Formats: sequence, structure tokens, C-alpha cells
Amino acid sequence: SSYDNLHLYYAGVGGHDNTFTRFRKYEGGAGKEVLKEYTDPQHLLIGNNLYHIKIVCNNGTIQYFLNDILFWEFKDQKPYNLGYFGFRTTNSHHQISSFKVYRIQ
Repeated sequence: SSYDNLHLYYAGVGGHDNTFTRFRKYEGGAGKEVLKEYTDPQHLLIGNNLYHIKIVCNNGTIQYFLNDILFWEFKDQKPYNLGYFGFRTTNSHHQISSFKVYRIQ
């Protein structure tokens, strides 16, 4: 709830003790709509696995890939075009390596 008032996109993979994977858009206290949610085993995490994540934000389209599989694509009519990137690490045991950010021209 400490970031409910922010404007952000949120990707939660294996959330709530690995019971769901979801994508949300937080609208600064005006809501945090779930745009896509999975609960099936193919979209949850497997312990001790290496995952490759790619997030693409381009002209209002947000895509999230996990191991080159498109989990969701969202075309935002009012996209967030600037801001910060962060990792939420509540009750997690992950390691992050080879993190890179590229500007799409």
C-alpha cells in the first residue's frame, strides 16, 4: 500500500507465495487495475531456475517476456513515458545479473 499513490506499471511473477502472476497499472491512488493475471503452473516460478526477463516499452505498448515467451502485451492509451524502474523483493530469494536498459530510437 506504500506505493498505491504512484503512477506505475507493476509486473508480479510468482506473487503471493507463487500463486499468481499479474500485470497492473497503478494510477496514483485512482486505482490499480489488474490488466492480466495467470494462476496456472506454466506462468508461475520454479525454484532454482534461471529466468531471462525482457520488458519492452515502446510508443504506449508494454510487453513482458519470460524466457522469450510473451506473457502480456498492453497498449496503453495514456502511457507513462518517463519515471523510474525498480525491483520489489518482498519475501523473495532471487539474484539479479546482467541487468541492462536500452533506449528504443
